[in-house]
Amino acid sequence: MTITLVLTAGGLVGLGLFLCVRELFPAPPQLAAALDRFAPPTRRPAADVVVPDGRAAQIGGWLAARITGTALDVRIPRRDLALIGKSSEEYLVQKPAMTGLGLAVPTVLWTLLMPPVPWLISTGSTLAYAAIMFAAPDIALRSQAKEAREEFKVALIAYLDLIKMARASGAGPGEALEAPARVCRGWAFQRIAATVDPAARGTRDPWDELARLADQIGVRELADTAAIAQRAGTQGAAILDSLTTKAASLREQQLAAALARAKSRTETMTLPVALSVLGYLILLGYPAYARITGS
Repeated sequence: MTITLVLTAGGLVGLGLFLCVRELFPAPPQLAAALDRFAPPTRRPAADVVVPDGRAAQIGGWLAARITGTALDVRIPRRDLALIGKSSEEYLVQKPAMTGLGLAVPTVLWTLLMPPVPWLISTGSTLAYAAIMFAAPDIALRSQAKEAREEFKVALIAYLDLIKMARASGAGPGEALEAPARVCRGWAFQRIAATVDPAARGTRDPWDELARLADQIGVRELADTAAIAQRAGTQGAAILDSLTTKAASLREQQLAAALARAKSRTETMTLPVALSVLGYLILLGYPAYARITGS
């Protein structure tokens, strides 16, 4: 029994020493894993619109059939939904669900938890919260779509550079559009690759499919790229200079947008810094003020 305890204790001590040495001298990390940790998290919309299954799809389809041709049907943000990878049916189900939640939660709180208040206050607050919840899906969708478009434009700059390299190496207009999308990673390239894939587009030209995708997701810069490729494919025009100019223009737009964001954030810090300085001056001047008034 004593020998067993000694061996067990020795094994535990040895394991502890091994773990300490391992932590002090770690093995070199894998390069791919290290780069993935440093890369910022990005959203990856699906290549195709995801249609919900089950009861939600039935309710969404029923709502879509009822509002077809009306003003509500026109107001559905289909381009933002297509960019994010959500269906109109899912959006139509989410809107009334959030509105019902906005009506139910304040009603339960006013009925069970809150003290009695005039009906005007309870009804007004309930309707205001319901209105906020009704608008919440649109606000979230616009924010996500805006970020996704910015990511798409950044990927489009690299896509233009790769098209230019492919054309310079002798590739045809169609092949120059297809090859970069196949070899690059990222949700934007996956979306482009699914659009220009010969097996998916059939007999249609890749630049026509890019123009259709640009109209579907609301990215004007992609439509310009499709127009440049169409001139090369139908008229045999030299497009290297056009691609270079377009890529440089997109880079300038991204730089201007980044500078504008930096300036706006700098301006938003002006008020907190001024208040901090004011508070510091009050803290320094209060003892002297108290001494003068006290005397």
